[in-house]
Amino acid sequence: MKTDFDVVLSNFAEDERQLKELQDLQKLRRQKILNHLVEIKEKTAETPFGKFTVTDRKTWTYTEKVTKLEDRAKTEKAKEQQKGVATFIISTGLTFTAPKEEK
Repeated sequence: MKTDFDVVLSNFAEDERQLKELQDLQKLRRQKILNHLVEIKEKTAETPFGKFTVTDRKTWTYTEKVTKLEDRAKTEKAKEQQKGVATFIISTGLTFTAPKEEK
């Protein structure tokens, strides 16, 4: 017999599965919309469903000098963690892993 908590767990797992499906579908739809807007050379599309806007994002690449500084900073952070000088805050959350589907 399922307890109330079993129902909550079961519903959560089903929600996660459905969310994953929707996110995969949304990713495909997003790409189709983007491709269409780029093809017709439009930055925005005002529709009865909402406004769709093509956005550009910069991805930076740094010189070796900066990369080395970043690596040094990572090393220094690790040292401070090990020495107990760095401080931290623990946040409590929930991770869910669905059982693997049998094929």
